[in-house]
Amino acid sequence: MRFSLRLTCALILSVPLTAPAQVLISRRVYKQNGPSYQQIWNYNPADGALQPLTHSAHTHSQPTCSSNGKTILFVSPADGLPGAKRWSFNRATGVERVISNQRVIHPAAEENHGTAECPVSARARDLLACASGREVILFRNQAQITRARVAKQNLRIEKLSWSPSREWLLVGTLGENSNSSSPQSDYYALDVLSRKVLPIGSGNSGLWIPGKTAVLYTTPRELMPLPAPSKHSVWISHVVSFDPTTKKTADITSGLTNDTDLSVCAAR
Repeated sequence: MRFSLRLTCALILSVPLTAPAQVLISRRVYKQNGPSYQQIWNYNPADGALQPLTHSAHTHSQPTCSSNGKTILFVSPADGLPGAKRWSFNRATGVERVISNQRVIHPAAEENHGTAECPVSARARDLLACASGREVILFRNQAQITRARVAKQNLRIEKLSWSPSREWLLVGTLGENSNSSSPQSDYYALDVLSRKVLPIGSGNSGLWIPGKTAVLYTTPRELMPLPAPSKHSVWISHVVSFDPTTKKTADITSGLTNDTDLSVCAAR
């Protein structure tokens, strides 16, 4: 067992990392006066730059990226609301347009289809991670190499995702403080070699930054008061990162912003 696991990790370490990609965010920056909207922003992990892409007076959510990275698809208004349509945004021209009335399924909803025996799973070449109750079972070429307990009692595992290097596994469970008005996950990083489990934090849209050993996710929403003289409060959520190798969390966004729906956009 030990030899098999070390051999697996040696093979993992030999896999080159991909080039850093961009991350799309549905982001609302609140204004002191006048309306504000969820717009599509771009986050560059290479230099930490945040840049707004769309600017129209519409609420834009669930951004996804075309295979060549030149076109962004999103839903406006939010999926499920009356009049929700599928839109596209051309990076080169800056043009936004309606392309379909069909419902868009966010990538997070398409993950972890799995099988009856392994309903929540993640595959990376010859490696397979499978959730079984509170545990994660790891296989290589269909042979079990290890297993580790991750989830707390009665909190089901809902997401598994391999890091680019395949040294780590992102595990998302039903959030302990999740509720119908503010759903959230509890995230953990599983070290494949040592089987150690590191708590990351609670939130949504957890994903690995391509080319890096770091997780991005959005914090649970909370109310924050607008500056005086306003007496209103608004919902906010921020993007944070977690590096399991250093065990450090860093704020990517802050202030009066509502950041949701993270999605990787390949840089091609």
